[in-house]
Amino acid sequence: MLSWRALYGSKSLDCDVCVLNSVSNWRRAEGWLSSHGKICLCLDNDDAGRRTVSDIAQSVRKMNGNLEVWDMSSSYENYKDVGEMLEAQGASRSQSVKIR
Repeated sequence: MLSWRALYGSKSLDCDVCVLNSVSNWRRAEGWLSSHGKICLCLDNDDAGRRTVSDIAQSVRKMNGNLEVWDMSSSYENYKDVGEMLEAQGASRSQSVKIR
């Protein structure tokens, strides 16, 4: 979440936020998630992340048929997660500064 904010700024967070420290914890937030009109999932770009996106979408849509579920992983598709993308961008900036 902090990486997302560092990349996109505080205006990108004009919404409720739920941070899970593991994909195995999503069921604890299932009711809260389903009470929204739209959820954006920023999970890891791996099998567990993709499986969890699918599981969450199926489950919360049963509770709220109007709920939009967005998988945001395409915005960091070349990286494992948002944090790795931020690190890579920081490394690129550092290298470009050293070259100048």
